[in-house]
Amino acid sequence: MKAWFDQLAPRERLTLIVGATVALPLLFYVLVWGPIKRDTNTLEQAVAAQRDTLAWMQSAAAEVMNLRAQGAQAPQQASGGGSLLSIVNQMAQRHELAGTIQRMNPQGERAIELQLTGANFDRFVTWLGELESSHGITVSSLTLNRTAQPGQVDIRLTLERPA
Repeated sequence: MKAWFDQLAPRERLTLIVGATVALPLLFYVLVWGPIKRDTNTLEQAVAAQRDTLAWMQSAAAEVMNLRAQGAQAPQQASGGGSLLSIVNQMAQRHELAGTIQRMNPQGERAIELQLTGANFDRFVTWLGELESSHGITVSSLTLNRTAQPGQVDIRLTLERPA
């Protein structure tokens, strides 16, 4: 390599030295520094997004704890009116789930077994939340199966009202 370099004319040697002086830092930037900088920025953005998610989760957890504390007191006050069967039926109609109920089997005075087919999942979850918050009715068993329709599920559940 040295022999080849010594064989070059002085002008060619100068051109080669200047070209190498420009090309090496450029190659270093393109192949090493640029990717490192790009990946660092990407990771910084991911960390910021994770911090935002963590803050949201912490505030949601605090809200859940507050609602649980309020919910533990509210059902005792509100659970007195109506039979379990009538409350469940009225609330299902209000949440447009009555048409999906295939079977309602009372299990004594304090429990009821239900089977719903093709129920809207979002309405179902809202319905359960209102049953618990307004009437103290809780789920003792639950089986969900997704259907071919997005957002719809087949459900088997047992609801109970505390004594």
